[in-house]
Amino acid sequence: MATSSATEQFYQLASAYQRTHLDHKMVMSFWDYLELIQQQPSQFLRNSSQYLTDMFEHYQTHPTHELCSTSYKSQIFDIATPERDAVIGGERPQQQLIDALRSFVTLGGAFKLLLLHGPNGSSKSTTIASITGAMEDYSHTDQGALYKFSWIFSKDKQMNSSALDPSITIGFTDGSAPHSSQDFSSLAGLEEAKISAKINSEFRENPIYLLPMPLRQQFLESLNLTAQPTIAMPNHIWCKGLSKKNQDIFDHLLAAYNGNLRDVLRHVQVERFHFSRHYRHGIATVEPQMSVDAAERQVTMDRYLKELPAVLSTISFYEYSGALVDGNRGVVEFSDFLKRPLETFKYLLNTIELRSVQLNSATALLDTVFVATTNDKHWEAFAALPDFNSFRGRIHLITVPYLLEVDQEIKIYHHDYARLQTSTTIAPHTAKILCLFAVMTRLRPPDPTPFETKHSATLKAVTPLLKAAIYNGDIHQPHRDTQLTKAQKSFLHHNTVKLKNQYVYHSHYEGKFGASPRLIRDILHSAAREAKAGHLTAVDILATLTKLVTRDDLYEFLRLKPDGVYHKPTEFIALLQHEYQTLFEYELLESMAMAESQQYQKLLSDYINHVVHAMRREKIVDPTSGTHQSPDDNFMKTIESTIGVTKDHQAFRESLLARLASYKIDNPNATINLDQVFDDLVKKIKQHYYSSKRAQIATLCQNILKAELSSDEQLSADEHDEVHRTLYHLNQHYGYHKTAAIRSLQLCLKQPHSKLKAPQPR
Repeated sequence: MATSSATEQFYQLASAYQRTHLDHKMVMSFWDYLELIQQQPSQFLRNSSQYLTDMFEHYQTHPTHELCSTSYKSQIFDIATPERDAVIGGERPQQQLIDALRSFVTLGGAFKLLLLHGPNGSSKSTTIASITGAMEDYSHTDQGALYKFSWIFSKDKQMNSSALDPSITIGFTDGSAPHSSQDFSSLAGLEEAKISAKINSEFRENPIYLLPMPLRQQFLESLNLTAQPTIAMPNHIWCKGLSKKNQDIFDHLLAAYNGNLRDVLRHVQVERFHFSRHYRHGIATVEPQMSVDAAERQVTMDRYLKELPAVLSTISFYEYSGALVDGNRGVVEFSDFLKRPLETFKYLLNTIELRSVQLNSATALLDTVFVATTNDKHWEAFAALPDFNSFRGRIHLITVPYLLEVDQEIKIYHHDYARLQTSTTIAPHTAKILCLFAVMTRLRPPDPTPFETKHSATLKAVTPLLKAAIYNGDIHQPHRDTQLTKAQKSFLHHNTVKLKNQYVYHSHYEGKFGASPRLIRDILHSAAREAKAGHLTAVDILATLTKLVTRDDLYEFLRLKPDGVYHKPTEFIALLQHEYQTLFEYELLESMAMAESQQYQKLLSDYINHVVHAMRREKIVDPTSGTHQSPDDNFMKTIESTIGVTKDHQAFRESLLARLASYKIDNPNATINLDQVFDDLVKKIKQHYYSSKRAQIATLCQNILKAELSSDEQLSADEHDEVHRTLYHLNQHYGYHKTAAIRSLQLCLKQPHSKLKAPQPR
């Protein structure tokens, strides 16, 4: 089959594009627009607040995890494009922003400035970029269609009347009145070559404003729209709405046509428009150095003005510009809002509250949602001003803190990891150790006041490392030895959200201070540059952090006043080193395959089986002979001795049955997972086993170093196979490159209490 030429392919695509253009009703007459209103009044009569609220509903939500402070997150913030990143975390401020928009809908308009404040790099601007990006996408859908209008005048004098041009006599039926719109069709679809003049509206007003009050109200009531219970007519529909330029044109045409609205509206071309941040169509971002205003300039030399009908020649035409004009019908964002002079705040907040802007020639009404960003330092300085209270009532404040969950923090640097991995291998837990440090610097000690007194000791034992693990849902990690009982861990896990909410409305909230994502990104790349042989490990991260915490002259969070064990970044390094040590030791011991995980599970399963039958006074089936025998009390006591139970065996066994029953009640349809229900028992059994094999473990670790750093001839064939098998499993199951494994092992063996070292003789 012959392939089509490039020209033919283009024609096919162009034809499809034209069909899409027509299907989306890009240009229509005013009468066609009224038909749209009758079909979808809530869509085409909504204001900017309602538009944004509908947009969020269009993109729907998805459930968050159980430890999140909100139940759902809008999918808008999950969308990543080449122009913008997804917003990682931030569910609380996002929900507060959506709730504020809903309140604006109830009030009839955006009467307040949505001010997102927080530390530098906390994704305030990214949050707004996600919203404006979604606005652009939504405006291209049928549900998000938006329309503006222009005035059209024809070169064809046969389509004009003497009302517009006294030299024309065609178009009169009795010498005094112009023809009706039945005689002259709408000029909306007029070819470009036949247009003598076209006047656009910079404010992109809703075409419904072309119906003057009270006719507009009468018309909408005649459609019985207000009687439909699901449609709440927004207040702005009853306002004047038109800019001075459009109102002047309308008034002059209406006078020329002797009050015949049909003839006036023949000159209206309704056009669909799309939001665009790049071209400032309904979305305007104002940097601190830019003036925030709307300006007008009288137009005198425009070619189109010379072609206008004589009846419009007396109008002083102006063109409008500025951020408030560009953002009308959409969003205006003020970046670093509080870096402006005080008088600017007064002007802007008054503009927002009144939803109008004063121009030289008239007052222009605005239909805009105003959002802004600022950092906490500027906000605190602003709050100290004498006039602050007069401003506070016009601002809806939304706090955007740094992230407090390690797994979410890791996602921020996804692109950084991808770029680094083109030339560098990144060992397991490298990102976790780095992001643990970031989160630990942002935390405050738990406040025991809202809890019962019996939990005070548990809360006091919560270190920054443990609190970061609690917030991340990692408190039950098998490698971690927190010295907390299972009941204490359960208490902390079930109160995670309560702990997260303790400082949310506090001036010194968690996530207000600490290492910023920008700093963490710098640390990551700095460690990668200094990594040996192109292998980045947690060891490199720890080395870089050790240098960083000495620079309290550069980073404010290093100068925070200590609060117990909190706000002590220099001490975090030792905690993180121990965390990584325990992580690697656990994974290395698992990889040594000295005891397969199935053996632990079988041992635990046999023990629980004996306990259940013993407590029920039932016989147990011997798996070898198939005969029924009494549960083996000696076997049970041996296991119990291994896990530290030396007395009250009966009470301990009863507690195990209670745990099984509790799990079944909480998970009625789930298969009982013994590793999960009795994770503490599995951990103790493993620890006992490793303790009994301490010497063999130490020998194998030394053999690994000999094999990789010295000559293989020092090892026997069996020893070499054992080394190879261990490193293979460490790579396959946990992702360690050989170099990363060796460097991590060396770090562990330098520590005095490493599980990988031979026991010291007493």
